[in-house]
Amino acid sequence: MFDVDEYYRNHNLGKPNLYYKVVQEFDLFIQTGIAPSNEWFGASQIHRAVYSQIKAKKGDRIANLHGGIFYLSKYNKGLLAAVCYPCVMVVNTRSAFEKGKPPFQEYPVDNLQTTEKFELTFELTRVK
Repeated sequence: MFDVDEYYRNHNLGKPNLYYKVVQEFDLFIQTGIAPSNEWFGASQIHRAVYSQIKAKKGDRIANLHGGIFYLSKYNKGLLAAVCYPCVMVVNTRSAFEKGKPPFQEYPVDNLQTTEKFELTFELTRVK
């Protein structure tokens, strides 16, 4: 029997609704915005995702959800604030009009630990 989920899945993290904890640092691309491309469809300009390369830190989380794979961190520019970004291992640089599947996302599963549920805890200290 043809499995649609298996055909369209382009990563090695398993089925959706799984959560992972980073146990060893690795490089990752997070989506930080969108920008116009030099491609047009009729009178409409096509926009592409803009990615920045970061290092996934020990203790951060990766969530494989139905809407995509997300990187969750406690720290945003040195501040203690939870942030969530769509993430990929390989950035797709092909044209929007080029046919074919997107590049396969090979996540370093040796650097990830599966967790039963999602939790991102903060350790706050009270200032007197």
